[in-house]
Amino acid sequence: MNNNDALAPLMGPMFTGPGDQRPFAADYANRENGLIYTANAKTAVGARESAKMNFTHADRADPSKLNVILWRDAMATGRFRRS
Repeated sequence: MNNNDALAPLMGPMFTGPGDQRPFAADYANRENGLIYTANAKTAVGARESAKMNFTHADRADPSKLNVILWRDAMATGRFRRS
C-alpha cells in the first residue's frame, strides 16, 4: 500500500454528496514563500544520475535505479529515520 491508499479516506468525502460542494481553493503558500522552488536542486543526491533518465513518458525511467536515487535522497535529507 502507499500514500494514495492512506489518504483515500480523507479525500473520499470530497467526491461524494449531491455535487454542490464549493469549488477547490488552491493553497499557494509554498509558491509564494519560494519553498516549492527548493525541490530538485542540481546538487541533490542523485541529481546527475536522474538527469540522464527519460521522464518524457510514464515508466520509461529505470525503476530500480530511480528507486535507489529516491531512497538515498530520503535518507540523506532525514525524512526517514530509523528508531
